[in-house]
Amino acid sequence: MVSIFWIGSCSSDTQTEVVSEDYVKYSGQTMGTMYNVTLKGGDAMQLKSETDSLLLAFNQEVSTYISDATISLFNQSEEAFALKKSSAPHFFRNLVHSYRLHYVTDGFFDPTVMPLVNYWGFGYAPRDTSQLGDAKVVDSLIQVVGLDRLGWEERSDSLWLTKPNLGMQLDFSASAKGDGVDLVAKFLSQKGYTDFMVEIGGEVFAKGQNPRGSDWTIGVNRPDPQSAQTDFIQTVRLSNQGLATSGNYRNFYEANGLTYSHTINPKTGWIERNELLSATVIAQDVLTADAWATALMAMGREAAEEALIQQPDITGFLVYTDGEDMKVFEAPKFSETQIK
Repeated sequence: MVSIFWIGSCSSDTQTEVVSEDYVKYSGQTMGTMYNVTLKGGDAMQLKSETDSLLLAFNQEVSTYISDATISLFNQSEEAFALKKSSAPHFFRNLVHSYRLHYVTDGFFDPTVMPLVNYWGFGYAPRDTSQLGDAKVVDSLIQVVGLDRLGWEERSDSLWLTKPNLGMQLDFSASAKGDGVDLVAKFLSQKGYTDFMVEIGGEVFAKGQNPRGSDWTIGVNRPDPQSAQTDFIQTVRLSNQGLATSGNYRNFYEANGLTYSHTINPKTGWIERNELLSATVIAQDVLTADAWATALMAMGREAAEEALIQQPDITGFLVYTDGEDMKVFEAPKFSETQIK
């Protein structure tokens, strides 16, 4: 995902620090990246300890890189998988949201793409470039993709999932960072904090005001692998909103003379190559913004622009290339909310 920074924040490698007279900041590691929290008041060391514990439990349910995580146990299961919803609330929440987002994105958000993610070299499996681009392999893998094919039955407090075949696997990486941000934001809100910003790997939720007494101002990176992390293509004011950006210019690799980026079209099974360089989405929660940003990249420019215009629960902007220049499309709602 794309790096995003609060403009005006202090930069430090320390895990806790004082930002201003009233604001503190603490950081930690999660999901293969860093999380950062800046908030008004509070004991940074104590909050960091509680946040670490919260995210550790979260990862134990949704990380495919943990062999005994709930999602990994599902992926390793055969025909049926059963669990108590109360024992895996994070897994259950992500799955429920996945069905909703799969529907509203017309299938462009699909967490059953895990076999394809591994095949294209962006998953938990060791990268193997020997069969990349083999149409027969892609065609066989696309047969196990499709969230609408996953059987679902609720029995009291239990959830029973039935796979259409043994190859189906789940991957929440397109929304888990966003959900992790929402989880920490909810935790802080429940503790009574009213002014804070939470960021995990570039996905961010901001509430209340920043140390300057105004809305939080977030800088979104220019989608160019040569750009510095402080080279922003756009700045966004956020208050009580979530923001996520998806782009192909950071998470990619080269093999066999070709470049492979992490955006996979779940409908075709192939790496999606279109005009879009990045998609930034604003929503009331970061899980929704994160999932939509991924879906927009897979849709392509025309459909993505239409979605940003028509969908009532999201707004944002797209960065694309016309073959020569980098251009920006802003949804009307986005432009309106940034004018004050």
